[in-house]
Amino acid sequence: MSFVATDTVYADPIQLLEGVYEAAFEDRFLQVEAENLPEELLERHGVFVTLVKNGSLRGCMGTFRALHRDAGRELVWSGLQAAFNDPRFSPLRREELPALEAVVDVLDTPGKSDDLEVDLHALDAMDPPVYLEAVWGATSVVVAPPVGLPSVQTEWAKLHEPAATSDQPHIEHRVGSDLLDRRLDQSAILDRIAARLGIAKTEKPAIWVASFRRYSGRLLPYREVADRHDG
Repeated sequence: MSFVATDTVYADPIQLLEGVYEAAFEDRFLQVEAENLPEELLERHGVFVTLVKNGSLRGCMGTFRALHRDAGRELVWSGLQAAFNDPRFSPLRREELPALEAVVDVLDTPGKSDDLEVDLHALDAMDPPVYLEAVWGATSVVVAPPVGLPSVQTEWAKLHEPAATSDQPHIEHRVGSDLLDRRLDQSAILDRIAARLGIAKTEKPAIWVASFRRYSGRLLPYREVADRHDG
């Protein structure tokens, strides 16, 4: 995949995501300068991208903490991971674009919480909703709130081990939704996650939370995106 710089000025995160996929299907990696990014993507933030096709989850990947120098580059990376590297799905195909809706969450700086009773089942009901990370040493679990589409089950946990340096992507693993069994209380859920990781129950995790700003919209068909940018 070759790199391509663009002088297109992107009005919002969804439009930038369209540009990312337009370039990707031409076997190019989009590079965007800061002056062409929407204001909400200029600072360093973690970004999650969720793709929904006909009401069903099609991909969801992201970063709880920023890996890149601005949220625009973070969105490019997360968007490509969600479309082409989510291990639960086959890589996105160009002809699927007309059926896709996208949700982009730009996370605020995480804050440490002493409250181990944060409800993993009700992250979307919190005011404001939050992402939650439980950290055992070098291993962490990120739990994302639902995307707000009734037919999509998006309560999931993401396990990752930090990469060797902050500018490298995390090594990601996924666990089943059984870890979020609604019949279990918070401590039991964390114990179950710890057991899956081989961590002793006596080792309690540090809890971090991050509020976020959400942007959503239907992605334009590939040819419409190309025509709009050409115009």
